[in-house]
Amino acid sequence: MEEIAAAQAMQWNVELERGLRSNKPGAHVEATMKMGPRLRKWSEEPVVTALTASLFKLDAGQDRAFANSILLRLADAFRTGNNFTRLCIEKALILEFKSHCYSETGDTYKGILTKERMPNHLEMLRRIKEVVNSGDVVARALALRVLGCLADLAKDRAEIHRLIIDAMDSPYLLEVNAALFAAGCLCKFSKDFSSIVLEKAIRVANAMKTVPEIKAGAVHLFAKMGHSPTLARAAQKAGKDLMLKLPTDEIVTSTLLSLSKLAFVSVVTLPDQVDLLSSYLSSDPRYIVRAMSLKCLNKLSAKASRCMPFQGKLFTALLTILKDISLPTSLHCHALRILSKICSHYVICVDACQLLELVSLTEISCLHPDWSKRHAALSLLVDLSCNIERLRKGVWNEIPRHQSAADVLPEDSCRNTNAARKEYCQMDLPVRATFLIFDQLALAFKCPIERAFGVEGTKHSSLVFSTRLDTLTEVTYSLFSLILNLIEDCCTVRLTVIDSIKGMLEVVLKRESLHVSKGRQNTVEDLQLGMGIDTEMPPRVESRLDLCELNKQGCYVSRLMVSLCHCLWVCLDKLDVEGDLDSRVYNKVKQMTKYVVQLDSSSYLLYYLIPALLKSCHAYRFGLLDGCKVINDINATTHVTDTNMEIDFCLFQDHFWAQNENLTLDVANDMMKRRNLWGTYKIGIGAACHGAWVAASCVFKHLVNNVQSEASYFWLKSVALSAEAENKLHVVLIKSHGLDSLTECKGSYDNRKQDSNNTDNKLHNSGIFDILARYGEIMAEALNLNYAASNSLSAAVNLDRTFEFQRWFLNLRGKVIKNVAELLGLLNRHSHMIENRLDQEESNPNIEGSLYHGWKWKMQILESLKATFRNICFEFRTLAKEFDLLNTSFMDIDSKSFLSISGVALCCSLLSFCTLFVVHFPKPAYGQHKPNTKSSDFETQFCSAVIQDLSQRLRKMDERAILKLCTLAISGVLNLQKQAKTMKHEVEQYRIWQSGLKLLGNVILKWFHLPSLMPKYFFRTRVHIGVELFAANMDKKNQLNGISIQQGFQLPLSLCIQVKNVLPTSSRKVRRICCILLAQPSVDSHGGTAEYYAGWRLGWSGEEMEKILNLTEELFVKMRLIQSGTKLANFDLDKCKFRGPNFENTHQTGKAFVTFEVDKRGRGFSMCLLDVSALPCGLYKTLWLCACLDNKGGFWNLPSLNAGPIFSIKP
Repeated sequence: MEEIAAAQAMQWNVELERGLRSNKPGAHVEATMKMGPRLRKWSEEPVVTALTASLFKLDAGQDRAFANSILLRLADAFRTGNNFTRLCIEKALILEFKSHCYSETGDTYKGILTKERMPNHLEMLRRIKEVVNSGDVVARALALRVLGCLADLAKDRAEIHRLIIDAMDSPYLLEVNAALFAAGCLCKFSKDFSSIVLEKAIRVANAMKTVPEIKAGAVHLFAKMGHSPTLARAAQKAGKDLMLKLPTDEIVTSTLLSLSKLAFVSVVTLPDQVDLLSSYLSSDPRYIVRAMSLKCLNKLSAKASRCMPFQGKLFTALLTILKDISLPTSLHCHALRILSKICSHYVICVDACQLLELVSLTEISCLHPDWSKRHAALSLLVDLSCNIERLRKGVWNEIPRHQSAADVLPEDSCRNTNAARKEYCQMDLPVRATFLIFDQLALAFKCPIERAFGVEGTKHSSLVFSTRLDTLTEVTYSLFSLILNLIEDCCTVRLTVIDSIKGMLEVVLKRESLHVSKGRQNTVEDLQLGMGIDTEMPPRVESRLDLCELNKQGCYVSRLMVSLCHCLWVCLDKLDVEGDLDSRVYNKVKQMTKYVVQLDSSSYLLYYLIPALLKSCHAYRFGLLDGCKVINDINATTHVTDTNMEIDFCLFQDHFWAQNENLTLDVANDMMKRRNLWGTYKIGIGAACHGAWVAASCVFKHLVNNVQSEASYFWLKSVALSAEAENKLHVVLIKSHGLDSLTECKGSYDNRKQDSNNTDNKLHNSGIFDILARYGEIMAEALNLNYAASNSLSAAVNLDRTFEFQRWFLNLRGKVIKNVAELLGLLNRHSHMIENRLDQEESNPNIEGSLYHGWKWKMQILESLKATFRNICFEFRTLAKEFDLLNTSFMDIDSKSFLSISGVALCCSLLSFCTLFVVHFPKPAYGQHKPNTKSSDFETQFCSAVIQDLSQRLRKMDERAILKLCTLAISGVLNLQKQAKTMKHEVEQYRIWQSGLKLLGNVILKWFHLPSLMPKYFFRTRVHIGVELFAANMDKKNQLNGISIQQGFQLPLSLCIQVKNVLPTSSRKVRRICCILLAQPSVDSHGGTAEYYAGWRLGWSGEEMEKILNLTEELFVKMRLIQSGTKLANFDLDKCKFRGPNFENTHQTGKAFVTFEVDKRGRGFSMCLLDVSALPCGLYKTLWLCACLDNKGGFWNLPSLNAGPIFSIKP
């Protein structure tokens, strides 16, 4: 456990004293400067409490004593040292001051420089005040700045206030500036002092003898008057009067900036300030004043659009700025940025003609030579497009088409023919914005190629951004962000973006390939012609190429190509979610992929294009089931006449999917030949994440023998085995249309080719239960491979908890296969037999006499199946909860993997629902038996829990294929239940049960056709986010021999929790952690070792896993109650949640619930009383589970990275 700052304070105090007393040159400076970061770290930590002191073995008040000692030592060194020493101390204190005084939460500052954490603060102020009363001007200025840093300590001291006010009248400029700084600091903490300072600042600013620099400093104090509306309005009135009295450039700009800062804090002055800035912007002719007005409006515009009505005066003033071409470019950039921030505010209110004029000016600005103005104009154009798209039928539809913005463009910018110009005029605004952005991307691609191959600049060189690659990279990434914004909000541009990406990839890669082969080409000419940019012919250059520069530019172009592929991915995701991913998109992605395959120099793009192809194929494959589009596509590929409309759709699906499997295999084989192992591995990952198991199995099998490290060998072997297991289930679904070509590409699958073809012929001529029997045999083989993959992965596990997610996922996947195989075995053994006996009895002429005895025997068989099906139903429901636990136990999981695992959990819940309700029906009216009340209540609760679980999951799922299966299954079950309510004879009940078992078989068969996708997070092998728990006995008498307590007493524990392995770039931050502690008997003192604890999810089953799921459910419920403010004492979880048959009451002795508030370092402290008074003497270990609430409102389980505390109960 990392020590807190209070525990290190003793060592810091010794080092500071040693450094200040040292005679070594510079030692006192080094010791003083070290205290700045240390004080800042100390302030970020909460005040030390009794429980924190017991954890770190601190005495009561020890932290305050050392804080007092360190700060007094610094104050004494400031009083007795020279000015250089004072400067070092001032730098150390101002570092801590900046962490809170400039923030908006300065009033709630609880750092080290507060009265609560420094008992003898008056002595420190006295020593600093002695320096202020000295005759040295520099010393007095430094002392005043230190008093500003100690504002929270001096906010109530009248003598300090008097010193600062008097110093503002000093004849020395250095001292006055220091006094103004100190006054601004104290104004943030003291309302009374703020009113005094405001009056003094007004007198100083209006005094004729005051120099302009002091006037500007006094004006800056107006921004500190946000304590009350009265002070804010008084400061604003004083600022306006001052600008009218002294309208100099420096006074006006300083006052506008100060009043704008005040308006940003105090909303009551915001409307007047915006109106004031608009007036200066439209009426003041001075460039510096208009620039400051735009700068202030840029800061206030976003807040003003939310807090005040639309200002037509501001919009008109900004349009005037854009029209005035004589103004500098910086003013135009500010105006464009302001219009972009308030776009959603004025797009509804302004007149259509004004909006058209704005679009025209913006499109003209997109052609400006300066990049900053082009970028601001493009950003505004994108914001306009997105906001207009959100309005759907807003003001943009009122604009006449003949008044398009293209008509007001200068003639030099429109060199096309009239027909092309008319076509451009009829384009929607988002599409035009897309073309403009891709034109800028074309220029961005032109720059590095032009420099790398020695091509001189053209007449469009003024449009090229920068000669530095880092600046150019920043430019291109900003353009890509604009494209992503358009893709997110404008559905009409997605196909246009895909077309543009396709064209840019082909042009750039073709030119790049020619340059690699020839060494010198007319790159700029070809690129510009390919992207539609009119330019002159670049001259030929015979100079030699700089290979180093060529490599740099090549890396830059590669990064841009990867970014284009990322944009393509986003387009496909949006189209998939909205159901618009059709054959056009698939064909375009396929053409891009085939084109890149032909180029040896661009193989790195296949890492991204192959998964994109598989994704588009997967979405299109399962989206073809809607409407006549299915039949039309099938007829086009299989030449089926209109009379044969009942063609097996699976044949077309498999043929469609097999083509992409072949292409993926060809790419992987080509990379293997070139020894591009990493590229082959990436292709395998993409294939596994999109269900191309034939290709994934081949890739990983080849890679197993090409690694050297033991951990990598076991990892690849495990992935290969799991891919082979999924391929076993996948290849049986592929019909003869695609199986031949696939087996030819797989060298190890030649022996299966004939068997697979024979299997297909049998499947076409067999009943549903014969098909499921074949699937059951294949699932048995897949289950063995899955177990082998888990065992292989276990061999590579180390103490760093690597492969934890992978082992857990494979374990759950094996349970799913096992339960489905068991269900298929029951269906094959019983349902098929009953179906055959029904045929024999229906052919009996004396059917009435034979039915009575036949139904009685059959009903006994089905009643015995009912209990077995209920157990399988409970297993599936438990599996769904385990998948939920897996999903929420890894906080850094990506959204696609989360949705993929949620889909698997929904399928488990659906199978649980179907398994239960195809045999569970209402009691028949003809029965004379009386049901057991307790058993009936249990069945009712269990059925309600299954229905509720499925309904809650359906609300959160948007995967079309899974939802269609759910619709089919639920409608079938509801139909069966409706028929069961009207049955009057055992014969009818048997027929309904038989229909239910057939429905279950059909659901399982449809479930087989769902895509089995490996979560992307499965291939993330780094250490995951987790927590460590540390405990200590709060009773100091029992701390000598570990944690112990006498029998009959409760155990008081001080707890510290630490979040580990959080990436700095992670967007999710832990805010609150809730933890459950459960005391359990320990076999020995090493029973809770980390090795055992790391694999608890894989080793526990049955009642133990059910206990974990129940505790996790209780933990999540209490987390939600805490967030909503409900008292836990008034809530009983057992009354509102169904428990399984093996449930053990969790309100037993030895359980505690703890809450932690987590700081910025991921650490929290709390205490609890573990009720162990009823436990016998002995050694106990603590099982602990924890959940957290993140900054986005999400709930997560956090894996435990260490064992719980071990304690003993003594007599």
